[in-house]
This record gives sequence, structure tokens and C-alpha cells, in this order.
Amino acid sequence: MPFLWKILHMLAKRRLVRSFKGLHGGYELALAADRISLGTLVNVADGSEFLDRCVLGLPQCGQGHPCPLHEQWKSIRADLACMLDETSLADLAQLAQRKRPRKKK
Repeated sequence: MPFLWKILHMLAKRRLVRSFKGLHGGYELALAADRISLGTLVNVADGSEFLDRCVLGLPQCGQGHPCPLHEQWKSIRADLACMLDETSLADLAQLAQRKRPRKKK
């Protein structure tokens, strides 16, 4: 729960969610789900350097001193960043809904 509260607090600071105090308090989206990209959420939760780090965790990795996977990760990273930026929270909810098993009657 403490981790979840930290994430919700960060999302509230970025005005992506609103918080309500009191007996019936909680959180709700501050923007329409189709206006919030997964890239924005990842950026809030993991920081903007999430995709910039070396995939092997090597601190010296970079253009001047590439790790063995540097070039492959570079192209995967670009594709991943594009997918996250082009996928909204609404898109994710629709995908999850479609994959949910249907109850048998």
C-alpha cells in the first residue's frame, strides 16, 4: 500500500488524478482515459530515464562504450517508447476487457 500511495501522490502532483478526502474519499482520473498515455504513466512512476538506462545495467554503457546489447536495445527502446506514447489508458482498458474470460451461464 505505501508504494501505491506514493504512485498516486505522484500522479496527483502531475494532475493526472484527483484525490478526495473523507469517509468516501479516494482517487479518480483528472483527465479522460484516452488523454493519458502509458508513456506518461511510466514516466511518472519510473522517471524519464527509464528507457535510457543500459538494458544490462552497466553504468558506463553509451555511444562511446556500448555494451554487447546496446544497438539492439536502442531499436527496441525506440519501438517501446513509441508504443507507450501511442497507447492510452483507455486503449489498455479495452484490451484488458477483450482478454477477460467470459462467464458461462
